[in-house]
Amino acid sequence: MADINIENFYRHIAKILSILYESFPSKTPVFVDDVAGIDTPDEYGLHNPNYTAGFFALVWLGDEEFLRYVDTIRQDGIDQARLTHNGFL
Repeated sequence: MADINIENFYRHIAKILSILYESFPSKTPVFVDDVAGIDTPDEYGLHNPNYTAGFFALVWLGDEEFLRYVDTIRQDGIDQARLTHNGFL
């Protein structure tokens, strides 16, 4: 099970970096729908685990200084994101 989690993480990170690389050096919003696919929350309003993992991959890249962003957009994405020097390399 852990291997599947890491593979999904790698896929999310690759998609996020690709989106930001294409728009570099401009700031752009990055939405989880573009990273992990479209999600329909359950009857309680909770997202599926893949969607949630996509959001936390965005936040992790910010925490590890691969990208900068101004704020989160609920749990749907991040606003005004841009690659840092580390993320660009």
